[in-house]
Amino acid sequence: MKKITRDQMIQKIKATNGQIMSILYRSARGDNHVRRLNCQTNVKKHLVGTGKAAPESSKVITVYDLVVKDYRSLAFEGIIQAQINGEVYEVREPAPKA
Repeated sequence: MKKITRDQMIQKIKATNGQIMSILYRSARGDNHVRRLNCQTNVKKHLVGTGKAAPESSKVITVYDLVVKDYRSLAFEGIIQAQINGEVYEVREPAPKA
């Protein structure tokens, strides 16, 4: 398992370009529930014209959930771990400032 920064993790996820991956993330709904998601980026097949795309400047990434067959928006700060191309990456949290 490789420990990387959150910014590096987001770049790795965005660079998958539609490859299947697994993401472990903490739900942003307030219950702090940890979930594993098998997903892909750049899926456009199931778009129906409803909903609103997140602006590039927002702190979320949109993925397609392969189990539920629907889109999910994951907050950057909730992503804990990702398995991409057989390699497991874990977010290394920065040391607390004194």
